[in-house]
Amino acid sequence: MSAAVEPPRLLVIAAGVWFVGALALALGARLPDSTAMASLFPSVRLCLIACAAGVLVGWPLLRLSLPSPARPVATMVMDLTTILFLFQAVLWPMRLATPWSIERTLLIDLVVGSSGVAVGGLVALGSARASSWWRALAMAACLALASGLFVQFGLPGGVPELLASMDSRASMPIEGEWASCFTQVLAAAAVIVGASLASVVLGSGVAQRRATLARDRAVG
Repeated sequence: MSAAVEPPRLLVIAAGVWFVGALALALGARLPDSTAMASLFPSVRLCLIACAAGVLVGWPLLRLSLPSPARPVATMVMDLTTILFLFQAVLWPMRLATPWSIERTLLIDLVVGSSGVAVGGLVALGSARASSWWRALAMAACLALASGLFVQFGLPGGVPELLASMDSRASMPIEGEWASCFTQVLAAAAVIVGASLASVVLGSGVAQRRATLARDRAVG
């Protein structure tokens, strides 16, 4: 019987502290001069950048620094679901302080979500082995994706794509933005499925080698 996946209580606390800290940092760094939207927007922008950094960099760094879970894919899915759910609680209220339409806010949500999904696949792949070099490589890939270095291959654009979506002067997303976003969503889905399958294969191989080693030691 496979081991049960524990609810990510520590992750909920860490993510909550990060998001609240991002809001406090944004307001402290750029205290609005008035309640006008134009005055509030820089703080909103900075807060969402910090939140996206937590999803795309902070979470992988935390997960890849911990021991390999018994079920890397299931653990990653639970982590990712928790983080993206908490991100909704930050993003959607921000719409009240911006000129964004529902469609623009949804586009921003999909940009961060697709990047988070692709990073989730890399986290699962990196967690499948205990090798420090393997995990460092997975973390480097997460940083590259968050920096938008893979966008030329059709993968999510990370923080640069988020900046472009937030800074657009159009309240409603144009057709090209939707097309690019949906391409990145499909690419992220391919990454998480492929990486998850690879992590299952790697994890089963490692488990088999450990079982063989333990059996040999018992016989010896």
